[in-house]
Amino acid sequence: ARVRLFERYAELLPEGPERTHAAAVARSLEVFRRSETGPDRLVAALAPDFEGVDHRHLSSHTLRGAAAYIAHLHAWREVADDLVFRERDVLALAPRAMLVATLHTGTARNGGGAYERPFLTLLVLDEGGRLARAEWFDDDRAAEALARFDELTAGDTPRTGVVRRVEPNAATATAERFGAAVAARDLDALA
Repeated sequence: ARVRLFERYAELLPEGPERTHAAAVARSLEVFRRSETGPDRLVAALAPDFEGVDHRHLSSHTLRGAAAYIAHLHAWREVADDLVFRERDVLALAPRAMLVATLHTGTARNGGGAYERPFLTLLVLDEGGRLARAEWFDDDRAAEALARFDELTAGDTPRTGVVRRVEPNAATATAERFGAAVAARDLDALA
């Protein structure tokens, strides 16, 4: 959906640097979407000076350079199988940044147990549409992650079409009830 969103955004913009950037972001996001074959495919979508900062309590680290990020992803493959990083929600979106709720699942090789790890991912894209920065936050630290998003997108003007988080409303309440009914497999509630 994010790939199509940026493709559509590019289609709506007049010819120029913003349109070129939106199309480049769509291409980079497509590379990430198709990265199931391995981390090495991501090199084309990463800025050479990529920086990753982990603010989570149990895995704080900093990565500098695209090669360090790729090595980090390879390390995950050494300790777990069936790795999936799925985006559950978009909390904030701007032409050069996004904050998404992520669910990381897999099966630990040591002990074989399946695991789920929800967290927030803040992504910042460079002028070429490549991932230049990622920051990770614990799932319960949305206010901190949103404040950081605001800090990193402060230079964006309303002209660039910053889209902010959706405030709870009747539509989001309906979606939550629907999701809960599906998760509970409650056919009566779905009706």
